[in-house]
Amino acid sequence: MGAGVCLHTRSDELSLRPGEILMKSHAVKAMSEVAIPTPDGAFSAYYSARGLCGLEFPSGAKRRKGKTNRAQLPAKVRPWHAAASKALRLALAGQPPGKLPPLDLSAGTDFQRQVWWTLRQIARGQTWSYGQVARAI
Repeated sequence: MGAGVCLHTRSDELSLRPGEILMKSHAVKAMSEVAIPTPDGAFSAYYSARGLCGLEFPSGAKRRKGKTNRAQLPAKVRPWHAAASKALRLALAGQPPGKLPPLDLSAGTDFQRQVWWTLRQIARGQTWSYGQVARAI
């Protein structure tokens, strides 16, 4: 697992400008934002210097285009974006996502990072109740 995830929410919910990431109660600019086109709409992937730090789902019929053209991505980010794109397409097709890019989860509190780590331990096809997650933490 990579370092951590810059928490991303819809920018209009928190008066953030597009591409800003909420990190520990302040906005931080993601290094790159790029679209991942899918049959379900375009997802926006956000990358920091440490890895994938946010993934914004398409909202309704609204089709987003990433701010950065894939060809303009920094060399360090290109393999991360390729891995994120492939993993997302596989997951949407109901298949195991395979290799994930490094995740930048640094935006979370210690507790949030514990929850995220625990959620990553749930095997594909399994479900856990909130109580099971809480006991595991």
